[in-house]
Amino acid sequence: MPLNYTMLKLNIREFIQENTFFLKQKKISINKMIKDYSNSNFGEDITMYYFNRRGYNITFVYNELENIIIAEQIEITILDEIEDVFLKKIISIENYKKELNNMIDSIYCDDSEKVVFMKNGINAHFNNGLLSKITSKSDITRDFVMKFMDKIT
Repeated sequence: MPLNYTMLKLNIREFIQENTFFLKQKKISINKMIKDYSNSNFGEDITMYYFNRRGYNITFVYNELENIIIAEQIEITILDEIEDVFLKKIISIENYKKELNNMIDSIYCDDSEKVVFMKNGINAHFNNGLLSKITSKSDITRDFVMKFMDKIT
């Protein structure tokens, strides 16, 4: 019996704490789950696989040639529709800092965006004080942010 995507347990708290949704799963089952049960995908050699949730999407950037995930992210789509309790709890930057303060490495900002760097590599992006996306470790993102934004903590 095929697994329905709505049954997949992609835990947001675990993602933030571990820098991956798949700490304990085997690589082969991860690859199959992403390819077989995503709601949609885009790309060929580098493919983005989307899992739609109420108020947000979970995306996996997958290198088809090497058969590996190269990035994971949560992107907020409609704030008022979010049903995930933990995600709703950290939607404002103030609540995010309160809930995850011991994991925060630094915060950068410009006129309308703040980016929170977590000690484990996670990056959380806030626009006008509200969470817009959370991404797995990306040196490219961090280098860009550090070059063009001001460090505030």
